[in-house]
Amino acid sequence: MAFIGQSHATVFAAWQVTNVPFGDTLNVRKYPAGSSQKQAAYPNGAVLQMTGRCTGGINLLDFAKQPHYTAARPLDAQKDAVAPLNLRMILSENRFRFSGSCAWKQEQMVRYRWCEVWHDPAQNGNFVTGWVYGKYITPH
Repeated sequence: MAFIGQSHATVFAAWQVTNVPFGDTLNVRKYPAGSSQKQAAYPNGAVLQMTGRCTGGINLLDFAKQPHYTAARPLDAQKDAVAPLNLRMILSENRFRFSGSCAWKQEQMVRYRWCEVWHDPAQNGNFVTGWVYGKYITPH
């Protein structure tokens, strides 16, 4: 079996298009430059498959290796009747911390960089790499 247009990446990072002005779209370019050929355009909310590669030596896949939560000591349910509630609050707090603070830091690291995306601009099964400007993407 042959695969046409196979990517060199085996893992992708999911990032979402965001902060594009109303009525506009995020352009995917052939090369990391605003003057490069436009391959496709995606609206706010579109989820992109990122190869991880960004200009300046940044790799989005390195972000995925950061811890998403911190471990907490289990509470003794017999001594503390609200243990399940406390555990839910701890998990909820850490999930918020990751989606807020860490996501913001990741956005700032790529804000002025171009990042490589793996996409199908013609929607015909022929995937290619392209580049998007980091100011308009956020971790999904």
